[in-house]
Amino acid sequence: MRVEVTIDKTKQLPAGAVEAFKVEFEKKLERNYPRSAFAGLAVMGCR
Repeated sequence: MRVEVTIDKTKQLPAGAVEAFKVEFEKKLERNYPRSAFAGLAVMGCR
């Protein structure tokens, strides 16, 4: 499975937003796919 998330770099994210997203995403992914592994977020295509 591959999930891509796009974040607009022209807008400021609230403090802790990336960590909060990671925690929520892991929770929901693990609930639906309990045998999945999550090695962390990969950042691709940054400029």
